[in-house]
Amino acid sequence: MAGLISVVVLLVLSAAGAYAAAGPAACSAIGALCVGLPSGCVDTNACDVLAVVSPTPTGVHVNLTGKALGALKLSLANRWIAVGFSESGGMLNAPVVHCLEQGGKAIAELTFNHPTEHFNTGPAKIDQSQIKVGKTSVDGAMLSCEADINKKITIDDKVFDLGTTKHSLIIATGPHKDGTIMAHDVDPGTSAPLMVTF
Repeated sequence: MAGLISVVVLLVLSAAGAYAAAGPAACSAIGALCVGLPSGCVDTNACDVLAVVSPTPTGVHVNLTGKALGALKLSLANRWIAVGFSESGGMLNAPVVHCLEQGGKAIAELTFNHPTEHFNTGPAKIDQSQIKVGKTSVDGAMLSCEADINKKITIDDKVFDLGTTKHSLIIATGPHKDGTIMAHDVDPGTSAPLMVTF
């Protein structure tokens, strides 16, 4: 059993590297779902912002990367990249994993897109024990965060069950001001109509 767990962990940890080397077929081969920006970039293996999301035995592994000066000409200073888990295919009422550059450091946190209005509520009122942050890094060329989240996430007394309810992935990027998430400045991407359980 320990050997099987080790293999699963190695596959999950190598998900982003496998995608970068082999494109979207590698995501499927390791049981990951990938979504990126600009739109259509997953098919061409040319994403400036990429989320590689895969199930683990106890949760969901998220690997977010953003690169500067690609097709989108992003500056990574005071920038966030994020992937949301949507039951509707839209941005509202969705738990979100944010990765942001703040003061020269990469920070990952669990946030929430408001259920009826187009804004992100931030991490302050969300139990951050539902996310375990792994490796994070930022330099002038790349921003990246790895994190594991619970399969069941509770926000404002609502339970989002990623293991039994189908979700699509929504990916977006934009600026932040002193850690406050501002509106995205690039049109978001989505895995919809593809919706999966993790």
